[in-house]
Amino acid sequence: MQQPGKPLKSAGNFRPPDQKLYQTIIIMPLNKYSSRLTQVRSQVGSQAMLYATGLKQEDFDKPQIGIASMGWDGNPCNMHLNELAALVRDGVNKESMIGLVFHTIGVSDG
Repeated sequence: MQQPGKPLKSAGNFRPPDQKLYQTIIIMPLNKYSSRLTQVRSQVGSQAMLYATGLKQEDFDKPQIGIASMGWDGNPCNMHLNELAALVRDGVNKESMIGLVFHTIGVSDG
């Protein structure tokens, strides 16, 4: 649990409790789904869009991780979520993956 006044830890600090068990369970490549866009020759349009975002050729072999954010500046309950999503993205990127933040509807009870 996050303690008040302490900075959030990066998602890059995550380590499974039992690395050997974790490696046994994961039997598919982490880029199983993102490789459909980055490795298939017929997806040149998708690849061009990814190049335009700043990805390099070596990034196309990395898994892409979608990070949802419901952050919105017009809701004080959700204002911090874009900053939190950026921390998660930075942690994902430090682990040699590509973190991509996308936004979705934020719900408010106000």
